[in-house]
Amino acid sequence: MKIRSVRLTELVLIIVLFCAACCLFVWWIRTPSVCSGSSSTSLPVAGQSENRAAQSKIPVYIMEEHHEVIKYWYGAANQGYIPKSGNVLLHIDGHSDGAPPPKWKLGPLFRYPISNHELTNMMQQNDVFVVASALTGFISRYIWVWPAWNTKSVEGQSKHEYASFAARYGAMYRNDSKTGRLVTELCACITSKEYHYDNYCFINNATDYLDMDGTPIEESECNIKYSGLVEIVSDTKAISLIKSGTWITAKDKVLLDVDEDFYGVEASVSRLYGVGIDQDRVDEVSQMVERLVCASNTHQERQTDSFYNFLIQTIIDFKIVCSLRERANDSICKNSRQLGSAVRKLQPEFMKNLRERNLEQNLCDHTKIKFALNRLILEFCKMSIDQLKALAEVGICLNQSPKTMNFDHRHSMRVCYGYNTPDDTLVMFYVPSVAEIDKRTDNLKDILKQKQFVPGAVTICRSTRDGYTPKKYFTKIESDVKLVLRDAFPGIREDSFYYDEDLLGGPSGWHGRFLV
Repeated sequence: MKIRSVRLTELVLIIVLFCAACCLFVWWIRTPSVCSGSSSTSLPVAGQSENRAAQSKIPVYIMEEHHEVIKYWYGAANQGYIPKSGNVLLHIDGHSDGAPPPKWKLGPLFRYPISNHELTNMMQQNDVFVVASALTGFISRYIWVWPAWNTKSVEGQSKHEYASFAARYGAMYRNDSKTGRLVTELCACITSKEYHYDNYCFINNATDYLDMDGTPIEESECNIKYSGLVEIVSDTKAISLIKSGTWITAKDKVLLDVDEDFYGVEASVSRLYGVGIDQDRVDEVSQMVERLVCASNTHQERQTDSFYNFLIQTIIDFKIVCSLRERANDSICKNSRQLGSAVRKLQPEFMKNLRERNLEQNLCDHTKIKFALNRLILEFCKMSIDQLKALAEVGICLNQSPKTMNFDHRHSMRVCYGYNTPDDTLVMFYVPSVAEIDKRTDNLKDILKQKQFVPGAVTICRSTRDGYTPKKYFTKIESDVKLVLRDAFPGIREDSFYYDEDLLGGPSGWHGRFLV
């Protein structure tokens, strides 16, 4: 599982490549190879008819992890809501999402994907979807609108309220210095007034992250395939630009993409740190959970989390009884080991609960399930009631969407705190107040309600499973975004919203899932 490493890799790459935080740069810095074609299959969009021409409704797709937009973007293109090439991607997000797919050769290069298999290969990790799509010609202009709160990000966008990069990019062959073999590299020529580049052509030294300028090449060496424009703009600057009437117009074929972490980013693990559960202990519980149920889909994810909650609540009940003065001297209350022995006697009840949730066939190892349960019970019995409540609130979930290319059900479940921890990430944390959420919503409204353009399709990413959008505010944030969209675009109606089947906690979300 490498979702978090992609976030970090993206930040490092952006520092290396001109400190511009320009996701276009990463389009050119890995070694791809043209993948072989596969048979064409239809790519349906939930709830849509085949005939787009007479329709005015704008589809809005809500998914959990950002790379899942690939399914809906290309599905919407196949249904005629947006073009198959040359789209303007208006990306409203707390992050640029400009990381390169680690396995370029598995995705289509300089051509439109022709099968669901190829789309899956483009969904390698949650920060690589922009690059993967640009390499198919699907996007020709990329506008990243970043939130003004994100001023300390090492992505570098706050150096300028607005910056643009005109680029022409393609591929070239060169001899690998180590193997002597002919390899394919992505190459580009870029021009940026703000960053003082005048048709600088290069390939990057993919083996040296400290190579800040890449390897300069002659323009003639690069077989140019596409041209494009990248714009990086703060949300406040975007308001003035859209009001000008010339920045984005009705002539543009706009694909609108909103990540709910535009409102803020939390360190979900802080809830556990706050009650004295350190990272080593969090990781230990995750390892135990991983050996319990090997979930293959989000239904099993929810059922496994419910079982986990049942187990924790049972132990909490024991601890509450032991806290009563008249029971404090009971033998089971003397220490955690004695308490664990008492709880383990309920294993038949726990196994029954697993069966009732239809999880028995998903046990990772039927021969070791009792051992795995015993370890988890003993660990929980060592914890305080406050610590157990925190673990139940955070819960357990899949480590990534089951749509992800290399999803492995054998190692699928973990403590659901995401992949950002205060000590080992460069991601800026910012948990907004309700008033700050309202302010961000006002900015979003000012951008979208100017009537300068109408998107062909809209995608909304929750970013809660991977630990970005503050979970306790997710309901308000999503409600605000939906209201802004409906007010801004008459083609968006209540029946325009489609909820992906792999949302964390389902359409209603994760936070407060056990509240009656």
